[in-house]
Amino acid sequence: MVDVQQQLSDLLGRKVKQIRKTDEVLPCISVIDATVVITGQDANNAAKVINRVRERFSDVTPFWSDVKFPDARGRKGQTATPVACVRGIVETLMVLPGIHAANIRRQAAQLLVRYLGGYMYVLYACFHIWAWRGLISVSDYEFPPARPPK
Repeated sequence: MVDVQQQLSDLLGRKVKQIRKTDEVLPCISVIDATVVITGQDANNAAKVINRVRERFSDVTPFWSDVKFPDARGRKGQTATPVACVRGIVETLMVLPGIHAANIRRQAAQLLVRYLGGYMYVLYACFHIWAWRGLISVSDYEFPPARPPK
């Protein structure tokens, strides 16, 4: 499988530099790196966006934790970076501001779910919940039913 950075670059039409991933059994990725990818901003502005998301969407942040990623020399970093697992990163991607269309967000979320080894039906269930809550328009997305086939 082509690496996730290349797939996201193809999807978004611009170069994706990095998406840091933890080495846990249930891996998490950097919320800031994902925000950089989706919004096209630099890491400093992406961190500001994340802080606004943290203030405005308090129901998303319980899925985040903090990790100190190693630097280029392999040393433990000094700054804790928010990370999220499959559900947390999908919830975060759906509330990020920006000019990208809903289908790009959906496609990027699907790719990140596959990258984390998650089940696509978690993503589809989230879409159904957001549509039910009125956070997204059902007509903006094409997705199967929330329940997996038997």
